[in-house]
Amino acid sequence: MTNTFFIFIISLRRVIITIPYVHCNRLRILALSEDAARAVSESLGDAGEIRLCLRSSAVLVSNVLKDFIHEHPHVSFSISSEPKGCDLLIDSVSSAYDIPDNAHLLMTEEICLAISSSHPLAHTGHISVEQMMDEKFIDLADTPSYAGVFNSIFSKCKKTPQIAYSCNDYILQGKLISLGLGVSFVASVTWTSSSLPENISLLHIDDCPHFRSIYYQPLGSFCSENQRIFEHQLEEYFKKLNK
Repeated sequence: MTNTFFIFIISLRRVIITIPYVHCNRLRILALSEDAARAVSESLGDAGEIRLCLRSSAVLVSNVLKDFIHEHPHVSFSISSEPKGCDLLIDSVSSAYDIPDNAHLLMTEEICLAISSSHPLAHTGHISVEQMMDEKFIDLADTPSYAGVFNSIFSKCKKTPQIAYSCNDYILQGKLISLGLGVSFVASVTWTSSSLPENISLLHIDDCPHFRSIYYQPLGSFCSENQRIFEHQLEEYFKKLNK
């Protein structure tokens, strides 16, 4: 037997929030109740918290966070790598066609091969998949997006290049590349916008071009005014990077 329920919450300011839901399970009921309570709290002047799931582009998003927190010091953030319980997801996919329906595209950037400026091919500006077979790669461990790009590019080859080093820190990755100890795939706009070693050149991949699309997606049924402002600042920041 199923029923239709309604939650009515009345704040001290006479703000009435009605949330209908049909055939919902208990977890959904609790989630809607929490969203309603947060809406009432905001109506009473509580800035609250923005719960952010950050799975991609941490370097770029940190710049937006810095400016937002400076302008809105009363707003707090909690950052997670898992979307459960979060208000906003920032992630990337290899194709803009894979972005969820209710998500918003921030930027599409080319995947390039990063090499030391002293590398013999640094001045050419491009490289083929066959040429990459002779290179020693610096792997980004525990990074599904990097593994996806690596596997996709070399999937049609009978062999894969040698992995010289494996690390889970993009700063260390950049240092190893700058020292000429290996090469690696990087997102072009993110890389050039970061404070990384200057003696690194980016090569276009001639016969197997790859891109990634960065997007944000609201997750909860309630979106605070502060979250809307933060989303707007995200969009404005990435628009500037696209110019």
